Amino acid sequence: MYKKILSLLLTLYKKPKAVALAGTVLTMLFALAIPFIQFDNDIKNFLAHDHPHRLANERLDSEFKSSEIIIIGVESDDAFSKETIDYIKWLQGEIDKLNYSFPKENIAHELQISPEEADLVITAINQNELQGSDYLQSLLTNPERMNSELFWDMEFSKKIAKKIKKSSIKKLMNLYRLPVAEIKSVTNTDFIRGEKDKFIVEKLIDPEKLDDKSLADLKAKVKSWELYDKLLYSSDDRLTALSVRMNPIDINLRQKFNIAVEKIITDNPKGNLKVYMAGEPVITDRVSSSMGDDLQRLLPFALIVMLIILFVIFRHYEGVLFPMIAMIFSVIWAVGTMSILGIPMSMVSISVPTVLTAVASAYGIHFMTHYFMSDSSDRYGACSNSIKSSGLAIVMAALTTVVGFGSLVTSDMTHIKNYGIITAIGVFYSLVITITPRILNPKAEIHNTFILLL
Repeated sequence: MYKKILSLLLTLYKKPKAVALAGTVLTMLFALAIPFIQFDNDIKNFLAHDHPHRLANERLDSEFKSSEIIIIGVESDDAFSKETIDYIKWLQGEIDKLNYSFPKENIAHELQISPEEADLVITAINQNELQGSDYLQSLLTNPERMNSELFWDMEFSKKIAKKIKKSSIKKLMNLYRLPVAEIKSVTNTDFIRGEKDKFIVEKLIDPEKLDDKSLADLKAKVKSWELYDKLLYSSDDRLTALSVRMNPIDINLRQKFNIAVEKIITDNPKGNLKVYMAGEPVITDRVSSSMGDDLQRLLPFALIVMLIILFVIFRHYEGVLFPMIAMIFSVIWAVGTMSILGIPMSMVSISVPTVLTAVASAYGIHFMTHYFMSDSSDRYGACSNSIKSSGLAIVMAALTTVVGFGSLVTSDMTHIKNYGIITAIGVFYSLVITITPRILNPKAEIHNTFILLL
């Protein structure tokens, strides 16, 4: 088997232009797919959709409301001051407005229609949601039915049908959902008191009537019930909180919503008030955004370090260029494959490019070491001698690494399983790229300038 592979490689070494063209075309195709890769750090997605523990958690969320809560803390000298309560009331109103405008903006963007037209689509979905997604699919992709049942003009009906066919009703339903299920703060929390033989349920404070007496009553009510301690206010009376309970929505939409809320806060500073955002959704989304930043910083840094090391070892442009191309191409192919297969970049798979950089450089260094040590005076002979002397070791090292990472497919954790799959594929790509060097021209003269490790 190995002799057949070796014979094929020796044939490819005689056709560097064809190999270079094929490698370049493949790299461009994989590179075009990279911008479409998704980032996913939702802790729930570590488990498969049919995993018993995930199903149990989803049932709990459906029965007892979602556990995904954004906490917005407002710090001031006095959490019960008029300035603080006014700000809480204003912020709660802004988030509520965003909650109801969010679906319209998303549907308008997805279908490339105006906000007013998106309102019509939302009304249609709202009126027919109970009929099920199949019914909505048949309705919103049939211009005649939209014209007769929804009373839309035929031109608009045809436009919507065409747009929805390009998208999907499932995606549309996800965009239609309100991101926020409930907003709770000191301005709308219930207070229960006893009066004779009755229980009276009222709000802690009327946010429309803020005066010294109502603020003093608010503080007295809150302090009278330990349940509110460290829930609505801090022990030192400097911090109060606003909790935003999220509906189960797509993680990318949730991240977009969090960014919008943060923009509202940062664009409207209020006196000496300090505002903080926390909670599992915020942390998860921050990790997702920081992952992209880390990838942009760490990968170039790793490549620069490898460039320096290769130059120190070989002191020759070929000894630097070939392993670098093998590293870069294997990373592009692997990440492009992730995007094509729909595998999201997670906090686990973010290390794939760095791992492939190390692996591909090792294979390239082995190949180039034997290439420079060859006694052949032409590059074809040097490549042939290199692959004959180091090829089997490189192939066996790569295949054992592929098997090692591939064994992770047995994991119950989806992200770890995906990491094993894509890293194994990436290592195989680096092997293919390493043993088919396309930048070494077989007709040119070779310069034996191999330098021992310093």
